[in-house]
Amino acid sequence: MNPDVGPSSPSERAVALWLREVVAGYPAWLGAIDDGFVRVLRDQRLDLLAARHGAEHPLLLEADKSAFVRTTLMARAAAGALDVLSTLGVPAAVIKGLPLGARFWGDPAARPASDIDVLVRPSDVAAAQRAFEEAGFAHDEPLPAWYVDRHFYHTCFRCPGPAPFLFELHWDIKRAEFGVTPVGEMLAEAVEVDCGNRVLRALSPECQVVVSAVHVLRHGLAVRDLLDVALIAVTLDSRGWREVTALATRCGVERLLYIATMVAAARFDYRVDPHLRSVRPGGMLGGYVDRLISELPLVSRPGPSTVRRLKTSLALSLGARGARLAGAEAVHWAALASARRRHRGNHRAVASSSDRLR
Repeated sequence: MNPDVGPSSPSERAVALWLREVVAGYPAWLGAIDDGFVRVLRDQRLDLLAARHGAEHPLLLEADKSAFVRTTLMARAAAGALDVLSTLGVPAAVIKGLPLGARFWGDPAARPASDIDVLVRPSDVAAAQRAFEEAGFAHDEPLPAWYVDRHFYHTCFRCPGPAPFLFELHWDIKRAEFGVTPVGEMLAEAVEVDCGNRVLRALSPECQVVVSAVHVLRHGLAVRDLLDVALIAVTLDSRGWREVTALATRCGVERLLYIATMVAAARFDYRVDPHLRSVRPGGMLGGYVDRLISELPLVSRPGPSTVRRLKTSLALSLGARGARLAGAEAVHWAALASARRRHRGNHRAVASSSDRLR
């Protein structure tokens, strides 16, 4: 057993087996589920996916209703953001979010999104920011401006209207230290996806699986991110995988793609395409990575020490890029800590002013 993961419960094992059926394309109709099953689903943010497959529980009924309303409003907000960019003549596409849910999860509401992510070319960022501010989007970036300009790859806004969703304007899909991303080519290959009440322009499956692989390591091998990778991976043929590995290599995230896809394949029990072997870390490091992946828990989420080991092996496999990435990560956490201190200070100032008003 992995040392930083406790024993799995019967409910965790039941959910894990059901998710393998989902990826294989023949999920069981769940019917009534118990409290333990629904608790695991909610922890992994998979409760609405289960509801789409017949899961019945009092906690799911209200969540299902609110998800429909939220998804409808979010699709409208995403379409509004794309319209702002289209008016400028700026190519753009939604990353992850509703199109991913609609195309690979069977329903945009089955994969609830916490924000709206839109990708534009780096050369269009300044014009896009001005256009959003003029359209009533409120800049809501917690990180310092100097850090975002030099080291990050998206900035945050709040959408106008009755539902002020968080909106992230991206000009890359990962840190610049990995390499140069062909954003223009990715946008040129974008596709239209029906998200229910709106049709949204989104990244192609080949581009989206690379984006999802980045998020797998970024979010500590979370089950939902791994499921994103798996549900796209099983739809791709050999030609698609050649495009995926070529894109990942150009972006400098080929090793990350390998790790994320192999972890997802182990968890959900599907065969990976042979082309993936072309981006496997070489030599003894490749053997170490494969052994570490084989030791991952297939039910519980791996603990922080396991994720750190994988990230360390990834940095080593990237050589000099890995060293730059580690430095960028340190800068990121320092900038984030500074933003949090400033945020707490603002709250204290507001509280003090409120006390004086009383």
